Amino acid sequence: MGVPFRLVQYWDTGAPPPEVATLIATWAADAAYRHEVFDHAGAVAYLTARFPATVVAAFAKCRYPAMQADLFRYCALLAEGGIYVDADTANGGGMAAMLEGCGRGCIMDRRGKIANDFLHFAAPGDALLRRVVDRAVANIQGEVSNNVWQVTGPGIMTALYADPATRPLFDGLRILPVETVRKVVLFRWDLDYKKTEDDWREALAPGGKSIFN
Repeated sequence: MGVPFRLVQYWDTGAPPPEVATLIATWAADAAYRHEVFDHAGAVAYLTARFPATVVAAFAKCRYPAMQADLFRYCALLAEGGIYVDADTANGGGMAAMLEGCGRGCIMDRRGKIANDFLHFAAPGDALLRRVVDRAVANIQGEVSNNVWQVTGPGIMTALYADPATRPLFDGLRILPVETVRKVVLFRWDLDYKKTEDDWREALAPGGKSIFN
């Protein structure tokens, strides 16, 4: 990798709940990683220093923490390269072996869709990430949907991969099946915070509040 084991995570508040803090700690405790966790204020400062005002404004317009995490992960890897894993994952070990031979980077396929809860881009300035950031900012500005998955989430890469015109943006990336990634990045779906009104899926219900500030 061009940026050996820089691993980035996001949690909007400075103090995640204990169930999440325990998971984050599994990554922070691993000496193989240069581990960086950003909260909302830290992410705003990072984006302000490295990206145009339009990106910072788009981030501010994201009501749900999941949206903020989506946009920030693309920007953090575009700016410096590295690895991103969601805060609701635990370190299962074996990342180096999984990324062996990935070259430009590795992304994950989950049942025919490109996921974004694990991303690896070896070097800054990746053309795919640049396109994804542009698409996410445009989606936020235009309030194109009340579905986070489509606006900032995995729907962006999935659509780009499905379009023959933009499929070449993925050339040189290794696409790993979710079964392979799950041996290293241990996903947790049963966390209590996912059952609160801060979960973006609440906006999908009839009469759900807007996902935009």
